[in-house]
Amino acid sequence: MTLPGVFAISALLAFQPQAPTPAAPAEAQKGFRPVTAAFHIHTRFSNGAYDISELAAFARQRRIDVLGVSDSFLTRVRFGIGPLKKLVSQTMKRPGVLDRGVDEYFDSFERVQQAYPDLVLLPGLEVAPYYYWRGDWRTRLELHDFDRHILVFGMRDREAVRNLPVIENERWANTSHDLLRAAGPLIAFLVALLIGAVGAAARNRKMYLAAFAIALPALLWSYDAYPFGRFADPYSGKPDIEPFQKVIDYVAKHGGLTFWSYPEARFPDVLSGRARMISIPHPETLSRTKGYRGFEGLYGDKITITNPGNLWDQLLMEHLRGAHNPWPSVVTGLDFHFFKPAAGWYELDHGLTVLFSAAKTEAAVTDALRNGRGYATFQENPDRRLGIEDFALRSNGNVAISGETLKAGPEVEFGVSVRWMTGAAEGEGAAAAIQIIRDGSLIERYENKTPAVLRRRETLAPGRHYYRIIVDAGVTRILSNPIFCDVSLPN
Repeated sequence: MTLPGVFAISALLAFQPQAPTPAAPAEAQKGFRPVTAAFHIHTRFSNGAYDISELAAFARQRRIDVLGVSDSFLTRVRFGIGPLKKLVSQTMKRPGVLDRGVDEYFDSFERVQQAYPDLVLLPGLEVAPYYYWRGDWRTRLELHDFDRHILVFGMRDREAVRNLPVIENERWANTSHDLLRAAGPLIAFLVALLIGAVGAAARNRKMYLAAFAIALPALLWSYDAYPFGRFADPYSGKPDIEPFQKVIDYVAKHGGLTFWSYPEARFPDVLSGRARMISIPHPETLSRTKGYRGFEGLYGDKITITNPGNLWDQLLMEHLRGAHNPWPSVVTGLDFHFFKPAAGWYELDHGLTVLFSAAKTEAAVTDALRNGRGYATFQENPDRRLGIEDFALRSNGNVAISGETLKAGPEVEFGVSVRWMTGAAEGEGAAAAIQIIRDGSLIERYENKTPAVLRRRETLAPGRHYYRIIVDAGVTRILSNPIFCDVSLPN
């Protein structure tokens, strides 16, 4: 049977245990080497249990090359009543980078990086762009969307970080000022000054008191309205995607990368006083926003959007049609705060992202992350890590690896090597299932013993295509980023 976009499919060339691999995998031939990264880590700068130097020592012990720390930038919600909602309000918060100081945050990374030159430290942030309230504070009050977080990496301009456009961080420098919001207190001040001036000329004590009676509320009004603009209305009672898009655009403008955190996580509701924080999965945000670099595709919860044909593939297909740029890549997210038994998700070295980097430096690792050059994985046993290499498309002497685009003729060879990167002796012979997804459809599923090498030749229709794979071996999972190819007919 001919599949959509495919003229013909040739026979499987090789899929066998202990198959020979090329002298060097495609990644190495292109000058890249695998580096193992742990992303979404919290330190004492927010609500983590360890400081950066302690985490660096833990990472070294566990053979982790990159620590992607994402401390909470600002964790604060406010509910106000009456016309002066900032002034007459109750605030709930916990420490974050903005509270401790942006300079101290980045300076701490620089100090620890000098002490651990064999480790790459990526200082990042976890931001909560928006929340909104529903209900009545006297009976039942609900906080919505505060659990929809975005991870930020690659922003080193400290002033730009301080001015991140997230709710509760409205500043003069990062808001569009609304003259109407400033007009009320300004007019009140001018009236107070006028009455005070007339009172001074007339030596009228009552006019002095009247001026003061007007000036004081005007001052309070100014404090409540400052900086005379806001990013979104938390009292609208409805969701708003624009604050999230604003953060994504702002970070991109300043050279950073954004990743949606835990899009399908199912957190329990949290009750604090009369307010309840409502948490629901939000995979739709991946399709309603644009310009983000990727999302956490593996984490300690049930995930469906990365299954063949589901939302991730739908977004990748949109990219093939010229929309949704950049295409969304996947990383593994830990949300690590401290060590605890949790099926490996709080052990630092089970949930990993493997990046193919030109060097073990912050710049090279960030480049690999920016280009989606790598794969997300969860490892059942960190002392016996299953990995992939030589995951490549080849055509007419050209080669492309994950995150790259191959300029190809109709004849394309797909290949991957699945092997144990550590603990090979213990892992040899373990069963693995490999799913090959092309253009949003599962085209083959193979089951065999590891290590194994897969080679497959196909004849593709002209146009844009992509391949990605999923590998499962017990609870170990590998989720590759795609390889793209542009197929054109020979002249």
